[in-house]
Amino acid sequence: MNVVGTALDELYRYFAILNKEKFNDELPYPVITIQKGKGMVAGFFVTDRAWQKKDEEEPTLFEISIDPRFFDRSVNEIIGTLLHEMCHYYNAINGTTDCNGKNHNKNFKVIAESVGLICEKEKGVGYG
Repeated sequence: MNVVGTALDELYRYFAILNKEKFNDELPYPVITIQKGKGMVAGFFVTDRAWQKKDEEEPTLFEISIDPRFFDRSVNEIIGTLLHEMCHYYNAINGTTDCNGKNHNKNFKVIAESVGLICEKEKGVGYG
C-alpha cells in the first residue's frame, strides 16, 4: 500500500474512534481527503455536501480534508486537526453556524471544548 493509502486508512480509523468517543457515533462517515488547502491551514471542512453517492442524484456526503504539508507534525497534532474539523462537521449537520471564513465563533468553542480541544480567542481566527 502507498503512503497516501496508509494515511487515509489511519484518518478513517481515527475518525471512527473519535466519532464513538467524542460524538456518540452521531457523525456519518464523510469523504476524507488528503490535499493541499488554501493558505497555511492544516485541514478544512467543506461546508456543503460535495460528494454524491452512486445511487442518489443529490450530493449527500460532506468532506474533511487534511493538508499533507503538515504531515511532519506529531500524530497527536494531526489527529487534533481531524478532531477540529469533526467539530465543524458536527455543527454543520446540526444546523449550527460556527465559523465566518477564518473566524471561529462561540458555537465552535462550545463543541470544541466539549470534546477536549483548547480554544482561546486569537486575532484573525476567533476561537480556532
